[in-house]
Amino acid sequence: MSGPPRLDRRLAAGLSPREHLDRARSLRISGRPKQAASELRRLKWRGQDETTRRRELARAELSAGSPSRALNVLPSGSSAGAEDHLLRSRAFRNRGWHLFPGRGDQRYFRDCVKAAESAIDVELSEDSDSAAHVLRLECATQTGQLEVTLESWRWLESNRSAEPRREWLGRRLGVAMAQSKKLDTVRALSRTLKSQERCL
Repeated sequence: MSGPPRLDRRLAAGLSPREHLDRARSLRISGRPKQAASELRRLKWRGQDETTRRRELARAELSAGSPSRALNVLPSGSSAGAEDHLLRSRAFRNRGWHLFPGRGDQRYFRDCVKAAESAIDVELSEDSDSAAHVLRLECATQTGQLEVTLESWRWLESNRSAEPRREWLGRRLGVAMAQSKKLDTVRALSRTLKSQERCL
């Protein structure tokens, strides 16, 4: 995949947009997201190729631990597509955790919820829809928007989501509900999390 830097750059110079994107994806997946992001930042195309480049660059920046850079390359508002909203939600979530507990973290968690809701409003694949609800659940729990969290929890339950962090998300939601004295909701939640029932 990667040879001496000078040779590597010479080989990359002759790649088509699709080959550049495949290369960047491979670099990101193989644990070299900083290199993927660095290469993609030097490129600029038009049309759909440019849209795809920006999304892959955002994924690389997120994998490299740079959510602010990811947000800088993604469109917002009416020019953003479903995938853009989902990536923005992840970036806001990551930025919030970078700041937590500290000044400004709540703003990013609230923005995470809004971006996840924008993604949910657009027709997504089942996997992307599930990812949007997971982000909404995680960030809304952090900001105390408990009715919102319950909506996403119920959606994930009814769609039998196989989210690997389900137990962690449910436990955090249960603790937030207990702190707000919503004990009936905690009991109902505990019945859907048998492994956490005693804890909740």
